[in-house]
Amino acid sequence: MMQKEIIEHMVKEVLSKHDLEDSTEGLKSFLRDPRFLKHRSAAGDSILGRKGLRYLHQYIYYNYLSNEDKKVIYGSCYELGSQNKVLSSSEKELFDYLHESYGGEDTAGIVKEIKKMISELTGLPFKDFLKQDRDLAYKIISMFYRLIREYNSKLKSFLTKPFSGKAEFEYRSMYPMHTQSRAIENTCIMDEILTYLLFSMPGDYREVAENLRTSIAEVGNETGKLIGKLLNYCDYCGDDALIENLTLILSREKQQRKNSEAIERLDFMLYVSIVLREASFRNKSWEIVFNTMIKNNLDLNPIYKIDTREPSDSKLLEAILGHSSFELNNKLERKAQFIHHLIRLKKPGEELPRLNKLLIKAIIIHDESHLIEISSKVIGVSSLQKSVRTVLTDVAKHEETPHPNEYPEALVQYWLMRYQYATHLMGSTLELNKGKTYIKKQELELLSDEGLYEYVRECNLTNLKKLHLFPQTLAEKIGILVVN
Repeated sequence: MMQKEIIEHMVKEVLSKHDLEDSTEGLKSFLRDPRFLKHRSAAGDSILGRKGLRYLHQYIYYNYLSNEDKKVIYGSCYELGSQNKVLSSSEKELFDYLHESYGGEDTAGIVKEIKKMISELTGLPFKDFLKQDRDLAYKIISMFYRLIREYNSKLKSFLTKPFSGKAEFEYRSMYPMHTQSRAIENTCIMDEILTYLLFSMPGDYREVAENLRTSIAEVGNETGKLIGKLLNYCDYCGDDALIENLTLILSREKQQRKNSEAIERLDFMLYVSIVLREASFRNKSWEIVFNTMIKNNLDLNPIYKIDTREPSDSKLLEAILGHSSFELNNKLERKAQFIHHLIRLKKPGEELPRLNKLLIKAIIIHDESHLIEISSKVIGVSSLQKSVRTVLTDVAKHEETPHPNEYPEALVQYWLMRYQYATHLMGSTLELNKGKTYIKKQELELLSDEGLYEYVRECNLTNLKKLHLFPQTLAEKIGILVVN
């Protein structure tokens, strides 16, 4: 089939699957009706194309819909996705449209809250965006109003609340947690917001926005490598000096951006703000898991104390643990396979050697004898699993390895992080230096990630196109500060 025929067939299959007619009206129902939110967004199918992974709504919008289709599906000039411009500057006409389309006893009050929310997310008064582009500002108000009325009356709190102090990995716009329906809906609402914001962006803005998550991740990884190299100089400059220099440089970079930028497009600023909140919540959640992990001692014998040629798995495991109070059985094997699966997700295709597989089992045996808890939060859910043991206890009941998204991500991340930490402990030849470099590296990466998010928050389109230069700039400036 040609590309066009493949897309047409896919759209027909999607509509048929949900008992919708193969027509523009059928597509309008699928792309606009609240009943199909999860199916068109983050909990539905995804397509891997030239622009990367897209959920169905985005993919259909950019690859299938004609301008005439968009006029029918998104209708009014007040809707993002519509090709028509808002011609009237009357706020009353906007209120009338919103009330007629989505209801609400206090339309003006809801709009006031939306304006306040936009100001909190962007750091600028809403009136500035009205002056810049009233058409876009009204369309974005309409999007948020619709989401409040159709899905979540507490949307403002959801998008602007401070970090709770509990792990909030489930605060995300992709790959929702499978077992909590509220977490799935929250993820889909975030994806819906980001999807609609893309619809109004010109091509160069949209390209940067769509690649922002990947760009931040790649820059974060490169900065992490830089930090690894910098730790080699710790004996020269001292840990405290290194942290002080890094903090100072990140602060200066942020201030330079802040002092130099004019107002950006509202859709772009909101997109960046929400992506950064998601990234920051993840980083802070990761820090909670990390702090829990390092405060619980992992007493394993390093490699230099072990005869790794020992043919018996039981004897070698005993040497790692320093005791024989364990049993090799199917339950332990399933638990170890789950953690092995997590490692392969990070490094696809990697097969672990025998010693590493036994190390995983040693970690499980060691930590399951302790009560280790991490509190997580999903908005609208009163209680979630806290004990890291509960994940592996459930895993052991399944013959097939469950998907990690079946469990709170904090508990899953704990086991992956624990393995990474254990490999550093096992490889240590200095008793007093056990895991010290690993811990320092993670602390500095957490610091630099938050600095990166603050830097990005103050960037405009031109700066974000050069984001890949961030690690290089950081390296040069740290080098100068360290030498001087």
